[in-house]
Amino acid sequence: MKNHYHTLGIPRYSNSDEVKKAYRRLAHKYHPDKNKSGEHGEEVYRQIKAAYDVLSNPLKKKDYDLLLRNSATPVSPYSFTRYTYQPEAEKTTEEIQVGKKQNKPSGIWDWLKPIIIIILSLIAMYFITR
Repeated sequence: MKNHYHTLGIPRYSNSDEVKKAYRRLAHKYHPDKNKSGEHGEEVYRQIKAAYDVLSNPLKKKDYDLLLRNSATPVSPYSFTRYTYQPEAEKTTEEIQVGKKQNKPSGIWDWLKPIIIIILSLIAMYFITR
């Protein structure tokens, strides 16, 4: 399986603007109308187009990242283990950019914030109805 990130020459945590820039740069270089290199150029352009189609759509990109994360990378047949573990593949794009998981509160403020909002709204309702 070809890695679409390697095809476009971008890192796995790239955002949509970086994907679009890389696609436009490579599409301009390898487009069959501009590049008369024959079958090789057309094949490269097809791979670039396929990579852009997947990485430009957020749902397809999420599925593709999940597929990459769950696939093991084959190594040399003479190595001690057949597959290697990729710790950087455990993180999704959002986790790399934000630096933490979105579902888990990270500190005391994340626990107290909803309670403080409720208390302040009750105080405001008390003074409005008074």
